[in-house]
Amino acid sequence: MSTGEEILGRILRRIAAVGLSESAVGVQAGLSRDVIRSIRRGIESGRQRGVSTDTIQRIAPVLGTSAEWLVSGIGPEEIEPDQPVMPTIPLPPGSEVVPAAVDLPLRNAYGRDLPVLGTAAGSIIRHVDGFRLEHEVIDLVRRPPALANNDSAYAIFVVGDSMAPKHMPGDLCFVDPLERPQIDDSVIVQTRNHDDDPGQAYIKVLRKRTATQLVLQQYNPLATIEIPLQYVVAIHRVLTLKDLFGV
Repeated sequence: MSTGEEILGRILRRIAAVGLSESAVGVQAGLSRDVIRSIRRGIESGRQRGVSTDTIQRIAPVLGTSAEWLVSGIGPEEIEPDQPVMPTIPLPPGSEVVPAAVDLPLRNAYGRDLPVLGTAAGSIIRHVDGFRLEHEVIDLVRRPPALANNDSAYAIFVVGDSMAPKHMPGDLCFVDPLERPQIDDSVIVQTRNHDDDPGQAYIKVLRKRTATQLVLQQYNPLATIEIPLQYVVAIHRVLTLKDLFGV
């Protein structure tokens, strides 16, 4: 039988895979917007040993998986949702709708001038995967529409699989240093040397921000890292596709 931590790990893995926030999962499942956060905090603190059957059954369809997989890891992880078949209504002859022509933007309409910063080999601290973020520009990529006038934006290639499947090794991520990260956002956090942290960068999910520390989380393996704010050099928000294209 799976432990509460294993169940939580599968829940977080599916949340990352479907690209929803924790609060959105709770709302779409017809539960409290804080249900996932409460589960996570309860299990991580040891106050909660598992997840109720009712909650599992409600969130499984939202996460595109089965209750059985969330509980035990048995069976296919991803399940295609049942799509209702809409009846076809015949149109009278001559009344067919002709779609209007759409002018697609040319590929070269987006300037290839957004810098990709280099990343060096990573290190693992307390099961937390980090990397060195070099400020040397190793490539230039096309600038998404939302970053057209943002000279501070940059991109990185993901190193390691600690954030899989949300951010896979080799993925290109766009970062906006000007936008304040919110809880549950993916972030790039840069640190200076302290304790057993050599001073490096992390791509993680921001779980909590207090007056004294940041609390970050990774998915693979499931781990939490707490960083005193006095050692944080910068925290930058990783943009989503919705951010980049104004959806």
